[in-house]
Amino acid sequence: MYEAFWHLERAPFVVTPDVRFLLRARSHHESLSALLTGIVRETGVMVLVGDVGTGKTLLCRALCAELSLDVRSVLVINPYLSGAELIGTILDDLGVARAGPTHGELMAALARHLLAVGAKGQSVVVIVDEAQQMSVDALEQIRILSTIEMPGKKLLQVVLVGHPELLDKLGRRELYQLDQRVGVRCRLEPLSARDTSRYVEHRLRVAGLVGALPFTRAALVEVYRATRGIPRVINLVSDRALARAFSARAEEVTPVHVKGAVRDVAPRTRLPRSGLATAWRNGAGEIIRRALPMRRAGAVAAGLAALAMAGVFAHGSGVGPASWVRRPTTAVSSPVSSPAPVAPPALPSTPPPTMAAVPPDASPTVETAQAALAAAQTAAATASATLTAAQAARATDVAVLTAPPYSLTDTTDAGLQTQLATLMGPPAARSQGKTEAV
Repeated sequence: MYEAFWHLERAPFVVTPDVRFLLRARSHHESLSALLTGIVRETGVMVLVGDVGTGKTLLCRALCAELSLDVRSVLVINPYLSGAELIGTILDDLGVARAGPTHGELMAALARHLLAVGAKGQSVVVIVDEAQQMSVDALEQIRILSTIEMPGKKLLQVVLVGHPELLDKLGRRELYQLDQRVGVRCRLEPLSARDTSRYVEHRLRVAGLVGALPFTRAALVEVYRATRGIPRVINLVSDRALARAFSARAEEVTPVHVKGAVRDVAPRTRLPRSGLATAWRNGAGEIIRRALPMRRAGAVAAGLAALAMAGVFAHGSGVGPASWVRRPTTAVSSPVSSPAPVAPPALPSTPPPTMAAVPPDASPTVETAQAALAAAQTAAATASATLTAAQAARATDVAVLTAPPYSLTDTTDAGLQTQLATLMGPPAARSQGKTEAV
């Protein structure tokens, strides 16, 4: 659409993999070199991982294009295959007739072909894309295929390409033998800010651009900021930015065009009604979960305050610790003469066997009672502050729940429990996709 305006021979930012547009940035160059070296040295099993849109498929095409003539490549793009189906796909790509439908017959046909090409000094490399989706059975078949060899020569090598989750799958216990056979592990990283500018210019030059780059420096900075160096996203944003500048008949692409392109390829979409309902349920449920413990915390704080105040009252009334203090008794003189005191009978020096001896320091002192009083007053103050905070927090949550969009009418414990059970009910009820207006 805009190629003639910018004097280009072809579209520069097509998303279809084309090895002519491959920019050998640092991680891409290192990964490609490591894979080629591993194939030459007959490593056996290699792994290439990278996040979505970092150029794994394009690198696989470049790897196939750079293999020597004595290496035949097979690209498997369907990871959802069983072990037998995987062998059949390899045979079909190599042009070998299937000897039969069973797994053993397919394996025998592949082994015969590999031995035949190995006698000619050739070998086969199988590249499996999206390998993180492969079943354990298919991955175990990969391990078995990698064992087909001649003395001193590997007849079949495998490159597993996928997302970083592939490494987690290979780390599973049942795939330990395959993971141990991996000789090369590569990872593609997003482009840096400098490589993003180089990437845009490289694709424009390959597309036939002669002269100055249409993107301003500020526009390239905005491209990197919006795409974070993901090549696929760079292609989408850059393509739309060129189209916007062409529509405006601008002489260059500016940050304004790039920002508009970002809005075109990644618009801000509203949540569906079911999504809004789910968000409302989750939000209300979270507040209710917080409000119920606040009410219980308030009740506990009130109880602590009551106990502390009871201790203070008991001290003041002489029922508490203060009553434990022995008060001295004073003799009261009487005008009436009293008879001479009679000596009490002698008591045994030791207490009776049924009574335990009381140590002399067992009675609390005045200091102990005062300390108990201070502790009770401190507990009362702490409980009062906790109760105030709990009441304030609950009042805030209740205000949120009674206001739109929740508009709950019953904020008692029973009412909140009922609303919580209704909103956050069993998964089967929530998955029915109710889309009430919020």
